[in-house]
Amino acid sequence: MRPYPNIKFVLEADNGQELIDKLPGDEAPDVILMDLRMPQKDGIEATKYVARHFPQIHVICLTMFEDERFVSHMMEVGANGYLLKSAERRKSNAPSWK
Repeated sequence: MRPYPNIKFVLEADNGQELIDKLPGDEAPDVILMDLRMPQKDGIEATKYVARHFPQIHVICLTMFEDERFVSHMMEVGANGYLLKSAERRKSNAPSWK
């Protein structure tokens, strides 16, 4: 995603605990792309924390799971959406955001 000039990266973390420790930071993000499988604190726990403490931040989960129950659970804990890691990249030169 770094080749998109209309997206400003303000924070990067290697795991859920590092993300929590860095928030809100100098500039809070509008959107977090959250991997679900991470060491220390996984994406589910980190998503719960973000949703509870920073409700203005949208969390989009990155997952390999297509199971409807799993996706429903992610929405229940605070995710605003999800992307499948296997999804093909759009042919346009920029992602679509609303």
